[in-house]
Amino acid sequence: MDKNLDNANILNDEFLTKVAGGALHSMDMKVGEEQGIQLTCNGGTGYVWRVKESTEGSAIVPKPLILLSQPTIKSNSDHNVCGGPVSYMYNVKGNTSGSGNITFELVRPWSSDVIQTETYQVNVEK
Repeated sequence: MDKNLDNANILNDEFLTKVAGGALHSMDMKVGEEQGIQLTCNGGTGYVWRVKESTEGSAIVPKPLILLSQPTIKSNSDHNVCGGPVSYMYNVKGNTSGSGNITFELVRPWSSDVIQTETYQVNVEK
């Protein structure tokens, strides 16, 4: 095997491991309170943010939360640059007291490969 190709594969695997590691965020809410979760990606890549789904294809949302709607998507560029950064805003509402995790995945809709995750550990109080 070509040594340069082998090194490129190793670097690529290391990069993907770092990107796919994701982050854990903490979020405190009151019952009835609404908050937004904003996630950013580059629009021209084909990747989109979605709520992690169960094997049946439905979004996994912890019991204390309600996902209010599909995300609103807006350009982060002042000049509407094609392929520039975009924000996905998910609005959630505290439904009942309790806690749970909601995970967002950065994916291409036609692929099952997840390249990044962001998890929000949500605590909803009365």
